[in-house]
Amino acid sequence: EGNGRVRDARVVVIGLGGVGSHLATMLGRAGVRWLRLVDFDLVSLSSLNRHAAAGLRDVGTKKTECVKRFIEATAPFVQIDSCPIMFDSRTKEQILSDDIDIVFDCIDDVDTKAILVEACVKKNLRIICAMGAGAKADPTRLCVAPLADAVHDPLAVKLRWKLRGRGLDYGGLEDPNHDGKVADPFTVLCVYSYEPPR
Repeated sequence: EGNGRVRDARVVVIGLGGVGSHLATMLGRAGVRWLRLVDFDLVSLSSLNRHAAAGLRDVGTKKTECVKRFIEATAPFVQIDSCPIMFDSRTKEQILSDDIDIVFDCIDDVDTKAILVEACVKKNLRIICAMGAGAKADPTRLCVAPLADAVHDPLAVKLRWKLRGRGLDYGGLEDPNHDGKVADPFTVLCVYSYEPPR
């Protein structure tokens, strides 16, 4: 039953850099049969050290096409919808239009993350957000938790602040006046490290 749920999931990955490229390739290898890959950017020479699917020959190509080619070579059963566009308030309906099961946010811009989270919450779509790992080195402190519970993560703090400005309250220790009531905590999960930044 669990394998069937993975196989039949309709998954969107937004942002195909150091986090999203690894996630997308592993989802394909794990057996997910339908992926929508979203990124407006091109592979750059400076990003090769962290990209899962790109090599020197890919510099200057669309990240979506690079990751799509890689997945097709390693997991040809995956149906890939490649969207080489920027996610923003103008494209959110197009990107989140189909019968989606889960969205993975691998965006590194907090304003865009907030637009995506708000759109997913309004559509009742489950979303998992990748937070920051800069200046952190202990893999034993990685966890998946509700956004409200993410501690020692500056990106999570900024995202909660942006979301409060959009009328979505996901709590957080940074707000001393918080009454403890948050939006559905399991709608927005995040991957983060509770290791204090060095």
